[in-house]
Amino acid sequence: MQNNYSAERFTGAIAEMVSFPPLGPARRSAPPTPAAAMNLRRRSLALLCPLVQEWTLGPGERFEGSLLLHNPGEAAETVRVLPRDYACAANGTSVYARPNSLPRSNATWYSVDTAPRVIGPGESAAFAYRGRMMAGAGSAGTFWSLLMVEHSVPAAEGQPQLRTLARYGVQVITHAGETGRRSLRVARKQFVCERETAYALIDIENDGERQLFPRVNLEVFTPVGARVGRFSADGVRLCPLWSGRVRVELPGLKPGAYHAQLQIEGGPGVKLSSRIVFAL
Repeated sequence: MQNNYSAERFTGAIAEMVSFPPLGPARRSAPPTPAAAMNLRRRSLALLCPLVQEWTLGPGERFEGSLLLHNPGEAAETVRVLPRDYACAANGTSVYARPNSLPRSNATWYSVDTAPRVIGPGESAAFAYRGRMMAGAGSAGTFWSLLMVEHSVPAAEGQPQLRTLARYGVQVITHAGETGRRSLRVARKQFVCERETAYALIDIENDGERQLFPRVNLEVFTPVGARVGRFSADGVRLCPLWSGRVRVELPGLKPGAYHAQLQIEGGPGVKLSSRIVFAL
């Protein structure tokens, strides 16, 4: 078993959080923003563990992890942890759904205590989960879910006395060894010039079975073949069936027509290449 706790970590304050009404069978919401967490101020909880916890496992192999929460406030907080399915798209929407309702979910492969717990002022609590890698047909590639942490946040001083249910989450990702088809496709390309700032927006979809981190390279030329420059950008984490938008800055490009070689690299054996013509 190989364990890889992502370097994406909370270091004393909530870095990403989304607040919304109770979940239905599936819902879409805007992506979480760091500003949402800052609004909680002294009453917020601190999530002191990786945002992404992932394992590379053989069939039937066990895995376990935990979420560490700290209450830096002056009042006790009631907290619970719930498994949820999760997916995201290049247009900024996210889907949060009940366990095992989205494709490639691993939410039913592990168990976690979902009973509410009280964390006193200045105290910390660990929420452990344990599971086993599914074996058999259909278990190749990457599988994932989200452990959603929810707690009630009192209104700020001087505001109406309403309580907001705040939720944020940790991704639990399991890879079945090195198995799974690796594939990417370009879903959309857009080239923009705004106030002397030029950039490309490349929407990439993971249509394979394995998590990938695409990198975009644009080799740009004038219509007569003179090289303008090479521009690159790293993409986001893409689990299978997810799509993400990569912004490639194009400094120095002026309004006009261009030719380019678009290359997208997603790791060993995954490379897309195409010639395109675009205008700014």
